[in-house]
Amino acid sequence: SAAAAPIAANDIRADIVSTTKELYEIQVITATGGNVCARIPGSPNEVWITPSQLFKGDLRPEVLVRIDLDGKSLDEGSRSPSSEWSMHTQILKKKPEAKAVIHAHAPYATTLANAGLPFLPISTEAAFFGKLDVYRGKRQMTNPIVDVIGRAGTDEKTGVIVPVYPQSG
Repeated sequence: SAAAAPIAANDIRADIVSTTKELYEIQVITATGGNVCARIPGSPNEVWITPSQLFKGDLRPEVLVRIDLDGKSLDEGSRSPSSEWSMHTQILKKKPEAKAVIHAHAPYATTLANAGLPFLPISTEAAFFGKLDVYRGKRQMTNPIVDVIGRAGTDEKTGVIVPVYPQSG
């Protein structure tokens, strides 16, 4: 019942779906964890984002959710956007030149962050990535973590690692 229009050959949604499927296949995102969004060409204040609680290994362009940078759904009857839409849009607001945001659950990054070990470059590409901050607060997408992620997004080449801690009581 989503109101999204059918996709054209050059629709950015096809790129989001292929990227998401690739990330799932190489196990950098999980079945429902991790999300991708991209600005809509010609509409810099609108994005397509993966929906909440939908299997990422079998994603289709028609189920992506169109939101504005304040998280408002722009298509009546569409699915709910990722519950972490605010992380994506904060980065896009602070970096107008950014075209997309990928939120992944890379196993090695999660392991290093949980162990408190440094992130050292392991490839030529990684040597140029830049600063990686490790957020050590609550892992829910609350205002403090969104603020940290938004601040990190102001650097040219940066990332934020949020360790996945076991839930307690």
